[in-house]
Amino acid sequence: MFMMELIKDFLAIEISQGLREEFIPGTPDDYVNIYTECWDNEPDKRPDMNQVADKLNAMITKRNMITEKDQINKSESSLLLSGHQDLRSINNILHAIFQVESFKQLQEYCFNYICRMPETLFNLSDFLKLEERILLELIKREDIQIDEIELWNYLVKWGIAQTSELNEKDVTDLDSWNEEDFVSLKNSLNQVITNIRFFEIPSKCFYNKIMPFKKVLPEALVEEILSFQMSNSLPNQIILAPRHGRITIDSTVINLRHAAILNNWIQNKSANAKILNDSKYSFKLIYRGSRDGYDFIPVSSLCEGGQRASILIIKIRDNETILGGFNPLGWKYNISNDGGFFYQWDSTNESFIFSFKRDFKISRVINRSKAIYQSSYVFGFGDDLVINHHHKCGTCNNRDYKRRTLDIISFNFEEMEIFEIIKG
Repeated sequence: MFMMELIKDFLAIEISQGLREEFIPGTPDDYVNIYTECWDNEPDKRPDMNQVADKLNAMITKRNMITEKDQINKSESSLLLSGHQDLRSINNILHAIFQVESFKQLQEYCFNYICRMPETLFNLSDFLKLEERILLELIKREDIQIDEIELWNYLVKWGIAQTSELNEKDVTDLDSWNEEDFVSLKNSLNQVITNIRFFEIPSKCFYNKIMPFKKVLPEALVEEILSFQMSNSLPNQIILAPRHGRITIDSTVINLRHAAILNNWIQNKSANAKILNDSKYSFKLIYRGSRDGYDFIPVSSLCEGGQRASILIIKIRDNETILGGFNPLGWKYNISNDGGFFYQWDSTNESFIFSFKRDFKISRVINRSKAIYQSSYVFGFGDDLVINHHHKCGTCNNRDYKRRTLDIISFNFEEMEIFEIIKG
């Protein structure tokens, strides 16, 4: 049954990545019960995927999701229910779902999932076959967690795929394109391109990535963007305001998806909780090692002041892992003038450490009296994540926080960033 295969696939991905839904009012009790069983505190008591699928199948059958009132003909019903191999692709899955008016909840579920992790769609070859109407609905969303310049790059690829006369063209050699080529691409992108928030794109990215394609943009828009880039003054009428459902961060280490997860973790929410305007934090960059240096004084001067909640981000050298931690108290270095040794422990029950790789892990403090450590030479989170930034190295153990976030004890890192966390 196709619908069960779809639900099984989405559920398997979310459970494997530690994602949990937050129930909205009106969620059927049957679904709440099944979902609760999946996250039983005792892993041995959790049902396997086939058991979950069977229960969902029974629930859907009972509720008669597909009935005559759905206004789909017999051939469409047969296609949806047959589990046909052509429906294994994301393109055909979305096409099938958006053909059925009564599948609004499932449509919203899929869009919520894609907006949280756009790469699940955009990095697939099937994305290039996505229907324009579905793509439009997606990129209009306020909560899509992707940089505008990345969205631009994906849309250009999609537009070229829709333009048969460009199939043999080299996108890296635009000098070989003629005027008709750009006109054809402009026609393919005409409906979708105005949904990009161009004024959020840094000037360097704009000149390197967008200006080579300026012929596909409306001339008036190009003039307004260039004027903004030179004067930093927005035009009187902005085509589109910044997306209000998205977390932004100026980081060379983590992306918008990571920032959204951290935003939720700070509030003790699940990683995939929907981000509303009143639950957003601003990430203000106050230190970057490659920019500010790794001496002790720059770090202490940038982060001093106390009560400045902050996120530490570390990119491990020769490894895909990103480490970090949340310090709600602020770093309070106090290096003595006589060069004496200083150290202190700070108490809190709100701090946590984390890691991002192919999946992500969070470990909250369990020994609050040793939640935060800082000394004349190192700083960190208990004995679990300790950083010697002067030597660009650190250690990871499991003592004061719930679990390990790294499977090795010592590491070297290539970049470190600290962001002040500001509410609202």
